[in-house]
Amino acid sequence: MATSRVARLVVTAVALACTSVLGAPSARAEGGIGIAPAKLTFDDALRGGSYSTTLILENGEASDVEFSLEPAGDIAPWVSFTEPDDRSQMLTSLTVRAGDRADVRVQVNVPNDAANGAYTGSVNVLSRSVGTSPDPGNAAAVGLGASVDVSVAVTGTEHRQGLVTDVAIDKAEVGMRPRLLARVANTGNVGIDAVLAVAITEAATGRAVALLGSSEGFFPVDPGQQGEVFVAWDTTDQRAGDYLATLTVVDRAGGSELVLGTHELAFRLEPRGTFTRRGDLEALQVVNQPERGGSARLRARFVNTGEIETQAVLVGGLYADGELVEPIESQPLLARAGTGVVFDIAVPVRFDAQYRVEVRVSFDGEQTPMRTAVFRVGASGGSGAVVKGIALAVSVFAVVGVLFVASPSRQRRRRQRKRARLQPRPVLVGARAARREAQRRLRRRPWLRLTKERDHLRV
Repeated sequence: MATSRVARLVVTAVALACTSVLGAPSARAEGGIGIAPAKLTFDDALRGGSYSTTLILENGEASDVEFSLEPAGDIAPWVSFTEPDDRSQMLTSLTVRAGDRADVRVQVNVPNDAANGAYTGSVNVLSRSVGTSPDPGNAAAVGLGASVDVSVAVTGTEHRQGLVTDVAIDKAEVGMRPRLLARVANTGNVGIDAVLAVAITEAATGRAVALLGSSEGFFPVDPGQQGEVFVAWDTTDQRAGDYLATLTVVDRAGGSELVLGTHELAFRLEPRGTFTRRGDLEALQVVNQPERGGSARLRARFVNTGEIETQAVLVGGLYADGELVEPIESQPLLARAGTGVVFDIAVPVRFDAQYRVEVRVSFDGEQTPMRTAVFRVGASGGSGAVVKGIALAVSVFAVVGVLFVASPSRQRRRRQRKRARLQPRPVLVGARAARREAQRRLRRRPWLRLTKERDHLRV
């Protein structure tokens, strides 16, 4: 009864020790797939025109998800999918990382011979977890599906129009390249090719100091959409002080120029060192399960909390069992004031070990505090696994030793021996009894020798 009780206690203790050393299994967070908007509408579309909008794909699952896109219905031959910032990069599917979102540009090209009228269709979106087979017979591969309705109203009248909604300039110091930008809204039914021209003068004297333009390239804005057009001003040879900029936006689509708006903007160019430089490396994580011979995908987010834009670089190193095996240095990213940038880099993993990533962000002579992430590659797991194994063994032996000492049967035997020692021994009388007692003592302590005097030993 006592033995079985001790055995149960040992098993429980071993389980608790394993949990404390190796960690309890993590619960998978509930998530889902999100697609927005639910309907895409293109009103007042012109024959031969090109129109676009954005479709948002959200992955709330704990693993990466692959989305497949397919148009259907009357408008299926008109629809294509591209990267948001690169219309030449065609898409039929894309992978969205766990807990992340992605934007897809939905492009509609109306044929020149399309008759006036309403056309309908849909964009069918299917999803499956990355790593599962695309075979429909595979239950794990059958993901969520959604259908986004699409409607296109084709008309025969061209409406070419737009307006400038806002102008702005980045905070700047002497020696930097601030952007002067204008925000443009396309209120017509044909695309706009926006071009920006900027004239800069000294506010006090009216002296012209710069004439800038984006004539070498234009910024397309689709009907019903908004966009930004900008130019950069090199202030290396300029003086600190007050300036006045005149910004004019022109539409060059359609073979003739159409002025969309002109705005004036007063601003100040500050001396070098006026604005603060601050930043925070908010997060660092390993977003995949690295394997030997592959790579570890690192993702870090840096937020510019200073007053001025900065070039940020992620620097650091990858350590295996405490030794540096791979330096880390990213390409510089422009982080505007009050905004964040995300570094996505891959570092090679060449052998099984316990790995540690240490990185920080360097920007304008400043650095953020170091951030660390750890991961393990291989079944042995390098020195980290050995340390955990030793800790587990020590914990188990310690618990078993405590339970053995505290065993009820062992304590009962100790009490019986103590009572036996406290009981008085019988008194033996006579020479024979004395010799018998002496022989008994001799067996217990063989270094004694019987003598004639011990025949009269009294106990």
